[in-house]
Amino acid sequence: MTQEIRDYIRRHGRTAARKRFGDIIDNIDIKFDGRTVGVVKRYWHPQFTCYVWEAVLTHDGQTYSHLDFHSSQVCVDWAEQKILALQKP
Repeated sequence: MTQEIRDYIRRHGRTAARKRFGDIIDNIDIKFDGRTVGVVKRYWHPQFTCYVWEAVLTHDGQTYSHLDFHSSQVCVDWAEQKILALQKP
């Protein structure tokens, strides 16, 4: 999330920010060793008919993903464990 989005949320609220910037305001960058390796995003899943958190991780040209129904932190923890497992097979 950029400083512009954070300032807009402070002034106008999260709902107004979603209308202006879209769902990107809910995205959380996944950082490992000082670099961004993925993103956690929240969206309405049409098959499950509810909001889900999805972690999308890219490592050596491969893309991995994980869905969670309860918390973004679960997705961040999954991504951290996945990166560690991929680095030390």
